[in-house]
Amino acid sequence: MPVRRERGAAGRAGEGLIRRFGAASGGATAVEFSLLCLPFFLIVLAILQYFCFHIMRGTLSDALYQSAANPETVLLLGQKDAYKTIVCNKTAFVDTCLSTIKLEMQPLSNVATSATAITGTTFDPGSTNDVLVLRGSSNVINFLPMFPTLTVKASVLFRRPTL
Repeated sequence: MPVRRERGAAGRAGEGLIRRFGAASGGATAVEFSLLCLPFFLIVLAILQYFCFHIMRGTLSDALYQSAANPETVLLLGQKDAYKTIVCNKTAFVDTCLSTIKLEMQPLSNVATSATAITGTTFDPGSTNDVLVLRGSSNVINFLPMFPTLTVKASVLFRRPTL
């Protein structure tokens, strides 16, 4: 027969404290929310940033392809600022586009064969029947400063028609 030991008042009080601590859940939800809130919202903002990147990349690419299919008069005349406004009006984030877009156009024969950054300095409309390279890059709207600034790029080749 097992021997039952009597515990003193201190043993019973300590046992009750541990039992009550384990069963208590009064502030658990608040603590869990505070621990998971920041990572959850960072993930949501990262997904939103990624979404904006793909929307901007698609709309910039479409704008340049539309210009290659049916070149605007300002493009063929080499009016870069007017063409910049036309392209940005076709993209998803017009305000960000107008302040950060870089456009370049030049005949294919003048383009370097190595990878070159889009600086936005060259805008040569070439002459009739020249094959032209039209390139553009723009920054995507950034939600949080700790996220890196994303840049979308697009390019298209087309033959310059007569005016």
